[in-house]
Amino acid sequence: MKLKEYLHQYVRITNDEGYSFDGYVAEFFRGEDNDDGIDSIGVSKDAEHLGGIEISEDEIVSIQTKSDKYSCVEHPKNELLYKAENFRSFFIKI
Repeated sequence: MKLKEYLHQYVRITNDEGYSFDGYVAEFFRGEDNDDGIDSIGVSKDAEHLGGIEISEDEIVSIQTKSDKYSCVEHPKNELLYKAENFRSFFIKI
């Protein structure tokens, strides 16, 4: 799927540093050098909370959409949790 097809969906994104993020794709950002004009997406904890993290297409290793086998949950704090500075969004090392 192209990045724009994930807009307004609940997803799990794994980035190139091995962190996984559960959230809602709230917006996308246009890039000049891509065919579809999109080079990154904005992902938030949920649809109500629009502040979040911008993730570049180059950093994304995989995107899974919400299904019966997967649901977005708020992860408890533990030694594997990394809180992105200045955001209410969470990456978990997998």
